[in-house]
Amino acid sequence: MRRKNIHSSFVLVVFIFLLFLLNGGARAYELTARSLGMGGAFSAIADDLEAILYNPASIANTGALGLGVNTGISIYNPEYLKELMDLLEDSDYEDVKDFAGRIEDSAGGSTQLFVGSRISSFGLAYRMKQDFSINPAEDEYYSEKINEGILSYGKQLLDPPFELAALYYGVNLKYMNIERKDYDLTDNLLATAKGNAFSLDLGILAKFTDNLRIAFVVEDALAVVPDLEGEERKYQPTGGEWDYQVIDSSYRFTKYIESKFRLGAALRIPIVDLTLAADLDNFLAGEEEQVLHLGLEKNLLFNALSIRAGKAKGADVDLNTFGLGLNLTGFKLDLALGKNKRGNGEIIGLLSASMDF
Repeated sequence: MRRKNIHSSFVLVVFIFLLFLLNGGARAYELTARSLGMGGAFSAIADDLEAILYNPASIANTGALGLGVNTGISIYNPEYLKELMDLLEDSDYEDVKDFAGRIEDSAGGSTQLFVGSRISSFGLAYRMKQDFSINPAEDEYYSEKINEGILSYGKQLLDPPFELAALYYGVNLKYMNIERKDYDLTDNLLATAKGNAFSLDLGILAKFTDNLRIAFVVEDALAVVPDLEGEERKYQPTGGEWDYQVIDSSYRFTKYIESKFRLGAALRIPIVDLTLAADLDNFLAGEEEQVLHLGLEKNLLFNALSIRAGKAKGADVDLNTFGLGLNLTGFKLDLALGKNKRGNGEIIGLLSASMDF
């Protein structure tokens, strides 16, 4: 027993050290429909496959088997929705050049897909996210696609009676394939690069009671990211069409993956079947880098229906969210919408489905 307590203390000390050492940003509110509905306040709540994305420690606090899928889209400047969707599918140089010449404000968006499975304390998942941004004011144009393979593991460190002060830890091992395009529409240049990276997530979940939880998470605590490699092309109009020549066949792009950390808490009030949650990103950094997430979830009709609302607020975000969940025996279907009142007025919509046994 003493050896187990020493092991637990060592894990906690290492984790807290990483929290002080690694200080980055986060945009975790858009990962799944249930979490978006609660404003991204989810690191202490995730209790199914979503734990792979929010807190791998919770993998050890779920059922024996789980399957899930999540998909969604985020768009800013939605009046260009059709054009942006076309560019997300195929961002050829001539299409980007034509579109950028017709707008004055920034426009862009992202699509994502998550598919995962879980057996006992192990999880396996695939995640894809693609971003596209056109910003004439700052002369910034790029597209980026990241495919991730995630192996997750969670374990209970302390198992006290009635789970009073129970403690869990978890890790994610991630393999990433990254594809990047950068456009210079002034000099008619297109640089493409791709490469692979590896990363590690860490999470801890403390259950003071079954209704009160505290979470600590470090995403991308350790990352190995070699330079992306590719080529740079120069385009020129020829006979009414755009032609190109390769001007740099050994082009390299340095990709930075910032470590992100989060502190979260959740309180369930059984008498009214209501859950309140709060997460704080970058809680060791200055106020201008922090993002506060607040959320609530109310279960109705004997837990068959869940209504959610949330808010995320920081220097660049003032996001209001709303979500609905349908909870059948072993099956969940979730829908969420969000609108950012700051900056580019981003609109987010996500849909998730999962099964747990």
